Amino acid sequence: MSIRLRVTGIYLDERIELSDIVAQRNRFWLPDRTPPTTDIRGQALPPGDETVTILELMEAARIKLKNAGRRFNFAFDRRFDKSGKGFLSMISIGNELLEAIPTSLGGKNRARGFYELTETPIPNGVVAWQNYIIRGDKPVSSLDGLKVSPPINTSKDVFTTFDQAALNEGDEVIWRMVAIRRVPDPQHEPVPQTKTSMV
Repeated sequence: MSIRLRVTGIYLDERIELSDIVAQRNRFWLPDRTPPTTDIRGQALPPGDETVTILELMEAARIKLKNAGRRFNFAFDRRFDKSGKGFLSMISIGNELLEAIPTSLGGKNRARGFYELTETPIPNGVVAWQNYIIRGDKPVSSLDGLKVSPPINTSKDVFTTFDQAALNEGDEVIWRMVAIRRVPDPQHEPVPQTKTSMV
């Protein structure tokens, strides 16, 4: 069984076998690695339940793609919150396309080459990486007639860094860049509310 890794904006969509992630986890250095004992919502994992972290998934994807002749890179650093607790923060993720691929955006192909997105400061904020986990074992629900699996946003439910978030087989991880404002924009006045009528 596999775990799916998707990174929006750099056109990465790979399935990595759980057994490959587990077999490779001791081959690379991870800072302060301790196996997760709770799931993303803080519930205890059953004894013997095989889980991996997002960071371990990323490293296994890097090895798989390197063996296939493709470059897949990522960089992170250790930061500290106000209480002094350390956590890992993703800085950049890059992926190489060996051939052009079609996209759903305007029907245009993306050319072969290396695509990379990096955390970038903006006035009063930052464009940063954020990840979402979609649980493979959750029942499928319906949203406007579309079949969807309920996502788990690691920063909404219980914040867990990507070196600690526990993944199980069948799960999916999606990384995307988001713009985060740290303070209101003083240059913009609130938009006045007006009454409109629908014709």
